[in-house]
Amino acid sequence: MSLVGRLNDEQLRTRRIVATAALTAVAITFLLLSNASASASATSPAPESSIQAAAEQVRPDPAEPGIVYTESQDGDLARRDIRTGQERSIEPQAKLNDPHYRFNWNSPVAISAHNHQTIYYGGNYLFKSTNRGDSWVRLGNELTSSADRNQLPVFGKVPDKSTLSRHDGVEEYPTITTISESPLTENVLWVGTDDGNLQVSRDAGKNWKNVASRVPALPKGTYVSRVVASRYAEGTAYATFDGHRADDYSIYIFVTTDYGETWKSLRDGIPDAAGSVHVIREHPANANLLFAGMEFGLWISQDRGASWSQLKNNFPTVPVDDIQIHARENDLVLATHGRSIWVLDDLTPLEKMDASLATSGITFFAPRTATLWFLRTRRWSSGQKFFTAKNPPYGALITYYMQAAIPPEAKKTDKDADKDKDKKKPPAEEDKSKKEAPEKKEGPARITVFDKDNKLIRQFDGPGTAGFDRAAWDLRYDPASEPTAEQK
Repeated sequence: MSLVGRLNDEQLRTRRIVATAALTAVAITFLLLSNASASASATSPAPESSIQAAAEQVRPDPAEPGIVYTESQDGDLARRDIRTGQERSIEPQAKLNDPHYRFNWNSPVAISAHNHQTIYYGGNYLFKSTNRGDSWVRLGNELTSSADRNQLPVFGKVPDKSTLSRHDGVEEYPTITTISESPLTENVLWVGTDDGNLQVSRDAGKNWKNVASRVPALPKGTYVSRVVASRYAEGTAYATFDGHRADDYSIYIFVTTDYGETWKSLRDGIPDAAGSVHVIREHPANANLLFAGMEFGLWISQDRGASWSQLKNNFPTVPVDDIQIHARENDLVLATHGRSIWVLDDLTPLEKMDASLATSGITFFAPRTATLWFLRTRRWSSGQKFFTAKNPPYGALITYYMQAAIPPEAKKTDKDADKDKDKKKPPAEEDKSKKEAPEKKEGPARITVFDKDNKLIRQFDGPGTAGFDRAAWDLRYDPASEPTAEQK
């Protein structure tokens, strides 16, 4: 069994944290925003009216999380200050008498990794602003094929004025669907479109090259669902494609290491039944660790895409539309279509595990910094709309890997049983003892916590199964005395 397989069998479980399923792209970003702003401003709650339910793309400023960019359908871009409630429309506008700009239903917006006041926005051109959207410049020429959608056949027939719902759900075409700036240099930019163009620029957008034709075995015009510039090499990027609109359900995941001149397929291990590919992400601290969001579930690679395994645990088999890895917490955050936001707390075991792990007796993963906090519950009357999700386990997460399970505790001997008979039990307890308890396959793992001076602080039991296990120390000392049965 692979290491990922062992992971699926054991203790690392995801948490469902958002009840409403319709706006997962909004929720995943505001989850990251709330984590970022918690340390930046604990006294400035965001007004509820500052978040529109219609937003499709949401990007908080990483250096100033009170500033948020939101995109609504077909290019309606706004900049908001959630501390004051101020909002300003910053959508790029064509000059008078020029053709209007086309924007996707989910027009991509990206904040530069090199200057947080620089943002990019995708229409039929790539737009760049160095002042948070107060003004824009177009980077190069149009990056789509400029096809006239009214001349494209639908089910073998070119639509005319009598065609019902001719543009229903897709107001503009073709448009940019995904943007990525290299984390290593602002000169390298990538763009993908809904008509199959995959464009790369190596001079900050002055000149572009369409490298879609260099992707092997990819049907022309296939929708580019995601392009991600690698943080480990300037010329490396990952691209995914979604062909289901043309009745093509093949798995299209590719990588280039030479700015798109050549591409290699990365789909080994993902069956056709996984459906179309929506998103790919690389781990920010481990170049070999990749995640792919599919129409049917989440997949993980530990060898830079050479092979993949499905990550299950308690995570449902649903479309994964977006993936983020929280920079500070190292949490895996998943946006799904129809089943809310899910979090896998602390990716350290996945980040650190390698082939040698399977042969080690026991491996302990250094825990991340734990915070001692008190939860204040403040709830107004909101009727049936109120929803509370699970918090992360309180205290310090302790994760470890065991090659073999701890043997179960020894059964009581006849001598011990005779002693128990001498002890008179209440009738209710006698009835319970008659029921046979399920036989445990493993015993508990004893976890001991010491301080920096090697003084004992706490002892408690954790799971003792083979594979990955996780327990939480509640940041307390051992009690002065053991609680009685009534106190428990």
